[in-house]
Parts: sequence; C-alpha cells; structure tokens
Amino acid sequence: MGILDELRQEADQLKNQELEERRRKEEIERRFREEIDPKMQQLHAYLREVVQQLNVVKPEIPVDYEIAGKPLLKGLNQGDYFLGHYAERKFTLQFVCTRELKQVFEINEAGQINRMKEYLTNNAVKYHCKELMNDRHEVYKATFVLLGQVKGALEFRANPGDGCVDLLARNFSSLGRATVSFPPEKIDSAFCDQLGNYLLRRSNKVLEHRIQRMSEEQRATIRRNLEKEKQEREAELKRIEEEEKARKAAEKDGKGSLLGKLLGRKG
Repeated sequence: MGILDELRQEADQLKNQELEERRRKEEIERRFREEIDPKMQQLHAYLREVVQQLNVVKPEIPVDYEIAGKPLLKGLNQGDYFLGHYAERKFTLQFVCTRELKQVFEINEAGQINRMKEYLTNNAVKYHCKELMNDRHEVYKATFVLLGQVKGALEFRANPGDGCVDLLARNFSSLGRATVSFPPEKIDSAFCDQLGNYLLRRSNKVLEHRIQRMSEEQRATIRRNLEKEKQEREAELKRIEEEEKARKAAEKDGKGSLLGKLLGRKG
C-alpha cells in the first residue's frame, strides 16, 4: 500500500469516527428532547404546586439525623421550601430542617475535633465550637453546640447520556449526599404522587423505580474477572501457537530426515 492509499484510509477512518460521534450526539439530543425534557417539566410543575401548598399549610414533618452514628440531631421539623427555576436541564428543591433546642456534645481528641468541624461544615449543619488548649497551645478538647438547623435539597438533573433523570439528595434520608436515577418512562402522575410522599417522608415507594447501579466493589470484581479471562485466553492462544510451531518444526525435521535418506540411497 502506497503512502497516498494510507492517507486516504486514515482520512476515511476519521470521517467515519466524526460521523459516528455526530450521530451519537444527535441521538442524545433527541432522547433529551422527546423522552426526558417532558418528564422534567412534569416533575417541576408538580413540585411547584406541592411547594406552594406546603408553604401555606406548613405541616409538621419530623426529621432525625445521626452524626458519627449517634442520634445527635433529633426532633427537627422540615419546612421553608423553595423551588428554583428549571434551567440548564436541572432544578433544585431546597428545604430547611430546624428545631428550637440546641444540642451540646464534647470531643476530647484533636483529630476527631477537626474531622467533626469539617463534617458539619460540609453537610450545612449550623454549629458553634469552643476549643480548649493546653499549656503547649494545642487543642485537646472542644465543645460543639448544634444550633438546630440543617439545610437540605433535592436536585433533579436531566441525564440524556445515560437516558435517565438523576435525583441528587442532600441531607435528606441522612446527612451527606446520595444519588439515584429514574428511567423517564416510569415518571407519570403516580410517580409524582409517590415523590410527594417521599418529600413528606411518608413513604420511600418512589425509590422502587430507581435504576439499580453496580457498586464500585462490584465493578472492580467484574474488571478482575475480565482481566483474568483475558489472561487465560492469551495463555491458551500462546500455548496453541507454541504447539503449532513445534508441530511445524517436527514436520520440517521429518521431511529433512526423509530427504537425507533418499539422497543417501541415490549415492
């Protein structure tokens, strides 16, 4: 193959790759436009009505959170809802969980003190912290005062690449973040009603529609198994190749011996 043929072949491959990428992006846009965007609008319209009513009725919705495995935030009430605009393929429903009483606890280890401060700050828990130092000006004890306020949110994102709607929950079932994904075909009026019950912490039935995703440990196990199978296949191919080489060498040696015998007879 000449250099011109090689360049033409490479150009054709690049064109095919670009065409395939364009088709993939067009399919993602079509999926968003036809399948996901209408469901996002349906969810946003439903939650807008729910939020309006909740901010008028203001029902008691008790919430408890654990901190470091201990029920340190108990008896909060969920309220103060705010629903953002649906823009850039996402929207967020914010809420605040509050109570009047403060919670006080102490930690007597410097490393744990710093980790607790970072944990509370990252999870939008309002608190005060009073630190005590020893003669060497090292913090050895801290008193934490939880002010009874935790901000949370439910963020809905269109995910046309994976063909689903992602729900990112912050400080909802527990402190921290969690993500679940729903197939758009499952989102209907019954789903919205279940979502309303989920928001009011009456039922988790809506989570039954979530897409089951593999954990990182499961993915790692699959990768290990695939790598093991690959190595076994390569070893088997190498064994077959070596056997074939040995067979051909033996045949060659056999032919050489036979030829030698024939030439010897002629002499």
